[in-house]
Amino acid sequence: SLEGGIMPGESREFPVPLPIFGEKTAGSTSLQQAIRAAREDESLAAIILHVDSPGGSALASDLMTRELKLLADEKPLVIYMGDVAASGGYYVVTPGHKVIAQRATLTGSIGVFSAKPVTGPTYDLLGVQRTSIQRGNHAGIYSDANAWSESERAQVQASVQQIYAEFKKRVSDGRKLPLDSLDEICNGRVWTGAQAIEKGLVD
Repeated sequence: SLEGGIMPGESREFPVPLPIFGEKTAGSTSLQQAIRAAREDESLAAIILHVDSPGGSALASDLMTRELKLLADEKPLVIYMGDVAASGGYYVVTPGHKVIAQRATLTGSIGVFSAKPVTGPTYDLLGVQRTSIQRGNHAGIYSDANAWSESERAQVQASVQQIYAEFKKRVSDGRKLPLDSLDEICNGRVWTGAQAIEKGLVD
């Protein structure tokens, strides 16, 4: 079972739900280990993966998807979607041989975005001085001290576009859909399970 926001590292549960992340996170390291163990377990004839996740880290999603692809090359892999399997939560279902959703499952959200908080003005207001030492034009690209410069914004945009292109390729390969037709159902659009069947995103 893959439940919660997708993050690098170990899966975690929190005593109090956190904004964005909820009560638990699905850690790439934990899921990779579980998927690898299932692939190597000769007593398992097939795997059912339950996914209930709004997504999260693109890198963590990709790491888990790689392990699922290796598993799917050796054993039947069925994906069962819970209440939500969107964004990174949809990314990880792409290796599945069959993908099952409930009619009201929220899925899709095939898209990428990047953002960062900018706290510099708040520190200035509080009279707190911070000094940053860095080497390289974009070394502080994800620093919260300042907003992105035009060149930094261009770098972030290029990265987002590259990840989005890879996401669409995964969908195209996994769902056997023409790559040039995907923007109509991607671009961050969210679908119910019933709509996703019509779009070819689930079986």
